[in-house]
Amino acid sequence: MFQLGQEMFVSVGGAANALEPVAVSGSDGGAFALRFVDDEIHGESVLEGQNIMLFFNGPDGFMQQPGRIVEPQEGGRSFLCETTGDAVSGESRQFFRVCTVLVDYRAGVGEEDSCKIVDVSSMGLAVVSCRELSIGDCVPVSFPLGQKSFKGECIVQSVRETRDGWRYGLLCINGQGSGNLDEGLHKLTMDAQRTQLKRLSGAA
Repeated sequence: MFQLGQEMFVSVGGAANALEPVAVSGSDGGAFALRFVDDEIHGESVLEGQNIMLFFNGPDGFMQQPGRIVEPQEGGRSFLCETTGDAVSGESRQFFRVCTVLVDYRAGVGEEDSCKIVDVSSMGLAVVSCRELSIGDCVPVSFPLGQKSFKGECIVQSVRETRDGWRYGLLCINGQGSGNLDEGLHKLTMDAQRTQLKRLSGAA
């Protein structure tokens, strides 16, 4: 759990895509309170149920962790929140990733039905989309594999513009009610590995 007075940055999504400095100002059970460091910020985007992304220095370097606002306080100057997933490297998904650009895996992301999946790990996936999203946005994600469909929610972890659209790194939100996307990511990772091995052996 975060320490009282600990400083970090928070992204609540939106077009500005800004990281705002906050400090831990208290705790309440499994939740903790964050307060904006800049007194000029009034937190108009701070809404109950809003998904956020926290960035902070941890024991393993610069980390990020998804969360959700439980209750805005002080007119948006501070808010009570809880984490909704594990902390990972703030630089990238710090887990074994499988490149899938040579296989036509597709996923529904937000309002777009068919985004090309370019890599996958047990924690998330990267897709190319023609729709613009921001870091911290929460989007529904779904994809078929075999005879089964997998769906759940992801938070936008990284954004990079490419000639084909925007490349988004998406982090799966684990927890109650998050669907079966985590199971699907594991199966997709394994399927992509098997496909790559077949290509390397000349069997595909």
